[in-house]
Amino acid sequence: MEKFPNPETPKSHVEEPNSFNFDQLRKNLEQLRISNSKSFDFINNGSSIATQLPKVGNSFPGFGCSPRKDMVEENKRRPSPIFPQRAWTFNDYMNRNRDFAGNNHKSTSNPNGVGLIDRMPIAMDERDPPMEAYTVNKLIDSAEMLMTDKDWHKVFLKLVKSCDQDQLRLITYKMTANQEWFLNASQHRYGSTSIMNLIKVIARTPLIDPIVLVLSNGFSSLMTNQTGSNVICKCLETLSTRQNQLLYEAALKNCLQLAKHENGCKSLQTFIVNSKYPYKDLLLNMVVEHSACLSQDRSGNYVVQHVLGYHDPVFSNMIFKTLKGHYVRLSKQKGGSYVVEKCLKSGAMELVVEDFILENNKSFSQLAKDPYGNYVIQIALEVTVAADSKLYVDLVKKIAACLELGKSGFAQNIVQLIRDQSRSLFR
Repeated sequence: MEKFPNPETPKSHVEEPNSFNFDQLRKNLEQLRISNSKSFDFINNGSSIATQLPKVGNSFPGFGCSPRKDMVEENKRRPSPIFPQRAWTFNDYMNRNRDFAGNNHKSTSNPNGVGLIDRMPIAMDERDPPMEAYTVNKLIDSAEMLMTDKDWHKVFLKLVKSCDQDQLRLITYKMTANQEWFLNASQHRYGSTSIMNLIKVIARTPLIDPIVLVLSNGFSSLMTNQTGSNVICKCLETLSTRQNQLLYEAALKNCLQLAKHENGCKSLQTFIVNSKYPYKDLLLNMVVEHSACLSQDRSGNYVVQHVLGYHDPVFSNMIFKTLKGHYVRLSKQKGGSYVVEKCLKSGAMELVVEDFILENNKSFSQLAKDPYGNYVIQIALEVTVAADSKLYVDLVKKIAACLELGKSGFAQNIVQLIRDQSRSLFR
């Protein structure tokens, strides 16, 4: 049987593996653990062996020995809430990390490593609370890279759930100290997830205030980004109206700008849905007041349609009256035609049809030949005939007055619809 030298006895003296001095080895490891100039490797049973120990053949002292039964039982204890069952070094986490800009942090001791911050002799498990606290503090120092990493943003979630109030305060202030970085992270796939988890953890504490402040400062850029808008919506879902006051004020300030943005209009609609009184009504009033302008915008018309979709008689009637006199012009536009159709189906039938009837024949003829306008007239015919309104007869007379309608391809659709409706009415 091969023999292993005991590091504490003269080299001339050896012991059999069965009599290996584990207690002395643990004392040596504890001393090496304190030294920042040493590094450790870890094996699956949770024990740590210093790489600098004398090496015999291809084995380290003690590797050929079976673990003691009491050590095996101790390793079956519940794992740390932050770290897995196996003991980890801080380097195990940092070697997988890179910063938000994607920069690789290489070390002379590990030139191929990525995200290597410091080679530190830290073993993290529940049997060593001081060492665990030390490692948590080191993770907090590198929280930015944990937040934005594909794999280790999940570690950040476990970290914030395990931190006390002082540690959470340190994380929060560290995150918000660099506003530009924080806003960029909010628009990052994994960074936004980390920030939303942090918001959820500190939602009922004053620590949320600096985060809301930074988010309100970058409100416009976040709301025009699909990922960033999710962070804003998380605040609306999680925080109180008072805590979200700065976000509401920023929304009112940027409402029209967002409504005319391709992505911002979608985020604004979601923001309105999740808003609370009285700010929700203020936002709706803002949209209603500028509905004539927004209805003609390729993105803004969706916000006006969204407000009409609430079927609130107060806001709907305000929109109907604001758009009075604009229905013919809007019907010739792609986005505006959808708004007019929604008005016809939402209670503005009389106002829209009156605009059509009062329009001169030449302009109405152009509307009937328009690729969008002819559909609006068809909707008006369907709505008025369903309501059994006398406006249907007036609208048909208006169409008949324009004899040249039958010569146009799009107008043919209107003429054919009238014929079909006539057959149904006089059966």
